[in-house]
Amino acid sequence: YTLNNQHLPLWEPLFFTATTASAAVVILYLVSFIFSYMFLCYIGKVLSVRTAAHDFQANSVFNVGVLFFLISFVFFAIFYFSIGLVPVLSSDIENIRATSKIGSGKYLILANSFSLVSAAMTTAYLNKLSSSRKLIFWVLYVTVIILLAGTGYRAPAAYLILISLVSYYVFSRGKVTRSLYIYTGILFLITVFFGVLRNGGDIRSLMIPIAWAASVNFYNINVITDIYPLRLEYLYGFTFINDILAAIPGAGYDFFGNQLKIILAKDFSGEGITITAPGEGYINLGIFGSVIHALITATLAFIARSFFSKKRGVLYGVTGLILAINFGRIVTAGIMPALAFFLVPNAIVCFVFIALCRKIKY
Repeated sequence: YTLNNQHLPLWEPLFFTATTASAAVVILYLVSFIFSYMFLCYIGKVLSVRTAAHDFQANSVFNVGVLFFLISFVFFAIFYFSIGLVPVLSSDIENIRATSKIGSGKYLILANSFSLVSAAMTTAYLNKLSSSRKLIFWVLYVTVIILLAGTGYRAPAAYLILISLVSYYVFSRGKVTRSLYIYTGILFLITVFFGVLRNGGDIRSLMIPIAWAASVNFYNINVITDIYPLRLEYLYGFTFINDILAAIPGAGYDFFGNQLKIILAKDFSGEGITITAPGEGYINLGIFGSVIHALITATLAFIARSFFSKKRGVLYGVTGLILAINFGRIVTAGIMPALAFFLVPNAIVCFVFIALCRKIKY
């Protein structure tokens, strides 16, 4: 896809602004998603939330959790040795962390999935473990946080801490207390700390990235609605086919967000453009495409919720929690990248975890 072999202008970010077209796309997407999901829940009669019951031995969950932590350490070791450096300590972290995934990204995906599932599943049974087992867990937990932070990405560590906190308070303690919000605030401060570290220790340099992160997705939708279809034709489903092929190792395709960066002649550090869920729908078929996209994501959310709502057991509930929170990545990453990088790997690892817990009775 080219535009008469001419470079498109490089827009400057306009913080917290949205054109009428982009605002209409976002609002229509939200309304379509909410009403579609509510309608599906009403039809399926799954609006009520069932209370999960402990159906696995805590020691079995702990043993499998330790095994999965160790497996994640192996994948982290392979990742770090394959790239030969620690991205978070690099002076050009934005580009290094992106290029480090070329050829080694699969190890990072597996390391993230095994560590996340292990942490979330084990914290659900934390109050049932002995003091010595709790100590072992916390040593492994802190170690994996450090390994995740070393990749140069804050989100994986933040997701792991958030999901394990919610898992602990919902399934282990059985209720949400004020301390959950306190720990979430601490999580935010830790994320800010790593952001400062990533910006060379200059806290002032962190302010612009924070403002940019809060507005960049609206900015991207502004660009998409300005270009499509006035200057470029709709893609009519090409992004989905492309991203499916990009998720296949060795296929030689790149995710469309990275391609869009080239198409729009963008020049910035890091990876591609986050086209967002509304933008992904619009770029394929305009307003109608955004509505269809919202229907698809609402259906996926309903299927996941209805499936796990019928299961009895804490580990199934934790699985639903992991997938539900990671499902939010579709909002920025799009359907296929979120499925390939987060939802599918996490789902597979969760079911393997549960299967092993059924086998291990000690």
